[in-house]
Amino acid sequence: FSGFAYSMGEPEGLIQMIQPDKSLKAETQRFRLQPMHDDEPAAQLDGTIVTLQGRLMEATYGFTSQIIGILPERCRPQREIRCLAPLLRRSKDEDMGQCDIADQSIALTLKTDGKITVHGGNVHLVDQKGNMRILPQKKRGILSLDGIHFYVGNDTAPVEVSNSLQKSDDQQITDEKKKEILQIFAPQIRNTAVACRQGSIVLLEGSLNWVSSRPLNTKQAIATLPKGFWPRRRETFFARGRQEERRRVDIDVFGRIFCPEGADRGSDGGGYVDLSGVIFIRSTSPPKGKPLDPEYDDLRLQCNRTVVDVASSSFKGHELLEKFIRRCNAYEWKLLHHTMAAQAGRTMMTLGVG
Repeated sequence: FSGFAYSMGEPEGLIQMIQPDKSLKAETQRFRLQPMHDDEPAAQLDGTIVTLQGRLMEATYGFTSQIIGILPERCRPQREIRCLAPLLRRSKDEDMGQCDIADQSIALTLKTDGKITVHGGNVHLVDQKGNMRILPQKKRGILSLDGIHFYVGNDTAPVEVSNSLQKSDDQQITDEKKKEILQIFAPQIRNTAVACRQGSIVLLEGSLNWVSSRPLNTKQAIATLPKGFWPRRRETFFARGRQEERRRVDIDVFGRIFCPEGADRGSDGGGYVDLSGVIFIRSTSPPKGKPLDPEYDDLRLQCNRTVVDVASSSFKGHELLEKFIRRCNAYEWKLLHHTMAAQAGRTMMTLGVG
């Protein structure tokens, strides 16, 4: 449940929804974005943290970015926030109690001028061989703004990229013409990651961008939080990559940031990950001990290589099963449970006959 946060109380102000042009045809206006009447989108200011809430009625989101609303003046971010918002769908299963299910995510961006933009475009599907694929496809569902948060205070500290990874800011291009062409067709994304603090709550905003001649090792730390911004326990989040793709981000008790499932790679061989949306409770005391290696994750280093892996030796498809468990929904899990129960029943009947 890392990253789930909400505020209690009355909202600061409603989000101004963007209405379509009146000159559009009636067929187009039927698909405009409309707020839920019983849960209108709003923003709430709690100290120096702004939390969004509310939902939009079911709609289809395509590949291009579209503006859905404008934040109140007192609830606008100091820097651009790029995060993920859940896309809900109505459950038809009686056992789920007709509750909404979040089985997709959508890219959401908060501009400094208060504009809120969203765009879909990619879905995560598993093919027949069990491989996870990201395919361009329109998304449809109920957009939920619950839990979207950002910081408007001044208690911040920069998040530095690890010394083993070269900052993209430090990459110099001597050819002036090449610089101009790159700024037009491939503008340089600078490191803007900062750690924000309000009491015991820590928020991360901005992005990490680096250039490396070698591919990123998934055990390697890409950055380290400043002291005083470390979590009490290891935390796991899902953040945005260069586009809408979800990227896993882990932060251990020593403030080190990892991408266990890899990071987006650019044409220059570098990496990119956005930290906006990360929120946790900071630790008030330093962690016990030291990491086994200052640049690599302790989770993998603690594994004893001499011990035989029972899963890999007894079941050759354990990796396929692990991928399925990570991304399956309630329907697929019940189908698997039913199939395994039926198979077990047939096996017992066969053994009884023998």
